[in-house]
Amino acid sequence: MSFRLPAAILGFCLGVTPCASEAKDSACRVEMPTQDAALEFAASDLERLLRDVPLTVRFRFSADLPRQAWRYEIGGNGELTVFGRNGASVAYGVFSLLEKELGIAWFAPDCEFVPPDFAERARKLL
Repeated sequence: MSFRLPAAILGFCLGVTPCASEAKDSACRVEMPTQDAALEFAASDLERLLRDVPLTVRFRFSADLPRQAWRYEIGGNGELTVFGRNGASVAYGVFSLLEKELGIAWFAPDCEFVPPDFAERARKLL
């Protein structure tokens, strides 16, 4: 069995994807409750992908949630809070939001697809 990526996606995957360090001038700011590898990974992707969207994202831990569960709240006025029981569950929430609400797809660790209207979708949602 073989799998073929559509040409548009394959072309994107062969291109250079900006690294997280290039997001330092991002309009998106992430507040983390603690240093955690999963949180830092999710934060770097958010800041890189949403660099043109003025947004404050807060990561919060919630002992009320089951293990690995997450939820997010869109507060309006450019505020988003992602809750999870631990760092991994907060990261799951971040990537679920990016995938299900904003249309990003990951085909491999170094290959992501960002829809052309991604920034506009993000502004409408957030």
